[in-house]
Amino acid sequence: MSIAYKMDHEPEHEGLSISFNTLVALALQKSLIAEGFDKEKARFLAENLTFDIAMIFDNEFIQVNGEKFLPRLSFVNENGEMMPGAADFDFLHEYAATPLDDLDDLEIIE
Repeated sequence: MSIAYKMDHEPEHEGLSISFNTLVALALQKSLIAEGFDKEKARFLAENLTFDIAMIFDNEFIQVNGEKFLPRLSFVNENGEMMPGAADFDFLHEYAATPLDDLDDLEIIE
């Protein structure tokens, strides 16, 4: 599953992060419905889990041999070029509260 939308400006972390959170929430919701949860309960759980996952990206770290590694969401274009600023992007959770609210603005590509 992918998401497509038109922007009237260059892509940036904020917009891409909103779309990422929506993708995560949609995938979780789809799996929960497949396991027998009704749509409303699946949506509630999917949005809460998406927020929790975003908080991991923003606030947690992995320590190896005394060195901390921070999980950060980064984006690359089709040419493999990484969008700058991933190291400073620690507010993914701010866009994860209600990731399924803006579905009308997006084209879902199965």
